[in-house]
Amino acid sequence: AAREPYLAERERVVASLDLHPLRLPPAVPERLYTVGRHFWSVWHRGFREVERYRVHHHLRQQVMRRVLDRIGDRTEIVVVAHSLGGLVALDLLAHLPPGTRVRRLVSIGSPAGWPSLHRGVREQATFPYDRIGSWVDLHSLSDLVPFRRGSVRVYPEANDVVVPLPVLRHGAEFYLGTPVAGRVLADALR
Repeated sequence: AAREPYLAERERVVASLDLHPLRLPPAVPERLYTVGRHFWSVWHRGFREVERYRVHHHLRQQVMRRVLDRIGDRTEIVVVAHSLGGLVALDLLAHLPPGTRVRRLVSIGSPAGWPSLHRGVREQATFPYDRIGSWVDLHSLSDLVPFRRGSVRVYPEANDVVVPLPVLRHGAEFYLGTPVAGRVLADALR
């Protein structure tokens, strides 16, 4: 019953904000990324943190407790999740306090589009349509963390939107400085 209103809101967001969801072929095959991400974690701090979060259940639980404590008893929230925060936000959806709903999830520069990061960690049978209003995933073709993979490959419920960033920029300030991020957030906070 919650799926239909979610899909209607998803389409409203695309149309009213003039978003252009885009599904691109991945830059590298999944199998190569699965092997390569272990080597990349030596090179890039962000990859190390993602890998630590992925493999250490206790660390994931600590992070979730901290985030849930910050949410408190709010009934509606807007979540802006940068990089590893995109994975944390996905975990958060299944653990929200009763009565709390995410009006919009905005993931920016998230590695959530890599299936291998979810195996054995957050495989979920159904998307929590009743807990979230909409999801917009902003990623750049030149950002090495999402690496040309939006979240829609793993989560078809997401709206993937490519934003232009300078080469090899990953910081939240670059994403949040784009006009599309401003439109997405302003609409969520309407």
